[in-house]
Amino acid sequence: MTPDIRRTRSSCWSYAHLATAFNIITSGEFAPSDDWTARWIQRNDISLHDSVSWQDPEQNILGHCLLAIRGNKAWVGAMGLAPQIRGLGLSHQLLRETLEPAQRRHALRRVTLEVAQENAPARKVYEAAGFRITRPLHIMNCPQSVLDQAPTIDAEPLDPASLPVTAGLPWHRRVRPETTQAIQWNDQWAKYRIDDQKITLVDTNSPHQVTAALHTRHPNCSLTLMNEPPTTPLHSALIEQGWIVTIPQYEMRQIPS
Repeated sequence: MTPDIRRTRSSCWSYAHLATAFNIITSGEFAPSDDWTARWIQRNDISLHDSVSWQDPEQNILGHCLLAIRGNKAWVGAMGLAPQIRGLGLSHQLLRETLEPAQRRHALRRVTLEVAQENAPARKVYEAAGFRITRPLHIMNCPQSVLDQAPTIDAEPLDPASLPVTAGLPWHRRVRPETTQAIQWNDQWAKYRIDDQKITLVDTNSPHQVTAALHTRHPNCSLTLMNEPPTTPLHSALIEQGWIVTIPQYEMRQIPS
């Protein structure tokens, strides 16, 4: 039986409602705060007007697809359905309802997303919509045991706007300077974000020293790196230092038909 779906632009939902949606579509595995959700939406340029949210007549959340827009480029930042409507073939519909109007409105030339390598059902949905794998990407974390043994490297604050942007960074690491912090030591530097005592490394020119420099500067914070290609010098250096890959992903790009 097809559920009674009420469709709306995500701009009609509060940050609290969107945070609840994250929790529902991940079956409780991810429960962000309202503040985290607002920061995530703002720094990734999520266009709530171009994003689609579903609910039933009683206003229970059924799903959403959050789309980020930068000029004629877009990124599917989050998409999912509530458990009770999965397996009905509705993911294709939600993705289509989101992308087709945005493509007309913004004349999109590039649409990308990331999907966990183990999530074969989601990958099939994206492939049916014309997405193809472009490269593997790894989410990486630094164990506390590695931080405990890190040497001291003193660094000074630096204006993130003064730093270059490395070519090929995935969408949510190509962020506006005002949403990041930066430090420098000698001629080395690191750009990063801090959320709730969690450092997310954005970019660096010092693969072998960045762990120690960030830990010295912020000793009470954990360290993570989102979506690093496994073939880069940074990835290799972090693995040598003891970082671990927690979620292997694929980056996918929609190929025009």
